[in-house]
Amino acid sequence: MSSLFNAPIFNVAIVIVLTLISGLLDARGFLLASQAWPGGQLDIRSASLSVLCFGLGLSSYVVAVRFIQALGIQGVALQSSLWFVVTAIGIAVLDTTILNWTRTQNRRVLAEIAQLTQDARIAGCEAEVAASLAPTLQRETYLRAMLDAQGRGARWRAAMANTQLPLGWRVR
Repeated sequence: MSSLFNAPIFNVAIVIVLTLISGLLDARGFLLASQAWPGGQLDIRSASLSVLCFGLGLSSYVVAVRFIQALGIQGVALQSSLWFVVTAIGIAVLDTTILNWTRTQNRRVLAEIAQLTQDARIAGCEAEVAASLAPTLQRETYLRAMLDAQGRGARWRAAMANTQLPLGWRVR
């Protein structure tokens, strides 16, 4: 039985599981910490949950290091980079404000294209400007449809409806 626990594949599996647990708990801790001071007043529940998530995440990371070292990875930079990547991705996935930022950016770009096209019409060079902005307009119009789509089915229909963009770009 002890040989199973020393097998490299077992160590890799444990590292993956513990790193995911650690990174996702820490990501949740960061998000809760950002909510701990609404209006300048301490929200004890958010703060406490944040500390709990960090404590559990750190504990998972400390155990993961034992198995990382068993794989021969001794450098702290490489050990912590695994955690860092999972934590950063966890924050991006768990933080819904990123979706709002993307939607805001998309609407800004579409408004700029409309304004540039209007200005070009007045200046008498609408065709040239429209041609140069066409690829960006296609991508941003597609992105707007994807951001506005409710559910997987609607996103799939939006992806298949816009045939001017390459399939690889639409399904990424």
